Amino acid sequence: VQTCALPILEKAHAETNMPRMDIIIDYCQSRDIDIEAVAPLINKVLKERIRLEAEQAHLMKPTGRLPI
Repeated sequence: VQTCALPILEKAHAETNMPRMDIIIDYCQSRDIDIEAVAPLINKVLKERIRLEAEQAHLMKPTGRLPI
């Protein structure tokens, strides 16, 4: 398992426009890796991007954010 997943995920997201969570799941399934094993590799930036995608897809309630 890669120690820094962000570049791989961002490249796959840019090429396919798939949601990042789907890319993580697909990556784990194709390499027979337990999804729990990649949890420590997901940094704060990636967690925020996944959360925003989930909110935009109405899978999560929006969190309060100040408009910037």
